[in-house]
Amino acid sequence: MHTDFINSFKDTLEEGKTRSVWRRDYIGASDIGQTCDAALGFTLREFPGNPFPPHLLRIFELGHKIEDIVVSDIMATLEKDQDFIFEPVDPKTGRQWDHRMFGGHFVCHPDGRIRFPDGRQWMVEIKSMNEKKWEDCDRRGVAMSHPSYYDQMQTQMGMSGSSATLFVSYNKNTSAYVVQVIDFDLIHYSSLLARVEIAMDGQQSMKKSPSKKGWCNWCSKSEACWEGSIPDTKRCQNCQHASAQKDGDWWCLKHETKANDVCSSHTWWEPKRKS
Repeated sequence: MHTDFINSFKDTLEEGKTRSVWRRDYIGASDIGQTCDAALGFTLREFPGNPFPPHLLRIFELGHKIEDIVVSDIMATLEKDQDFIFEPVDPKTGRQWDHRMFGGHFVCHPDGRIRFPDGRQWMVEIKSMNEKKWEDCDRRGVAMSHPSYYDQMQTQMGMSGSSATLFVSYNKNTSAYVVQVIDFDLIHYSSLLARVEIAMDGQQSMKKSPSKKGWCNWCSKSEACWEGSIPDTKRCQNCQHASAQKDGDWWCLKHETKANDVCSSHTWWEPKRKS
């Protein structure tokens, strides 16, 4: 009797929010786990990411709500354990933690900071996972099960001057926790910074694959990389001749000057193709 109404309502509900296009003009710590230098280059130059389907937007929104639950649980531990101070936001600004390098071309936003009486400082990173991924993380450790999360934490520690990270993983099926302490690895951190510098240079960024197959199908920048999706506006930073500088500016390699104004020589940036 109500079949038509139910089907129509379900279709509308499934569609949910409008498909969102993800873009930014810097490389974030959560991006550095990308194993493709071209993907980092597209991110830095504000090329659009593939549109997020509505169900994925709901997953992101749920993740933010779960993070609030975890933060509340961590705060509750302070009532029992006064051996540390947990700061989910920067007390100087009252906003999300924000650390930057290379003039703002590389940015991280940790989920919190822990301070100990002996002067040690740890970052806090919170992730929610389905049961299969959570069990893998518990069994093998986050460095093996989720290397992109490990890379994210290493950059956050290096940029903030922290000696370790408290990693908290929330099981979305059972609400159970996995808690791990990740120590800072200077050598690993240095290798990640080298990849940022490759992306900033732009002339050395190379596609991971010679064709849109396999890994590229999962990349958020595949449409920009393989289908010609471009930014809404021409800017010096998305030009083939532009190179990001460590002071935050952009340099025009064609005219050998600061890249401040778009000129007639603007050519959309493209990475190198892997032969």
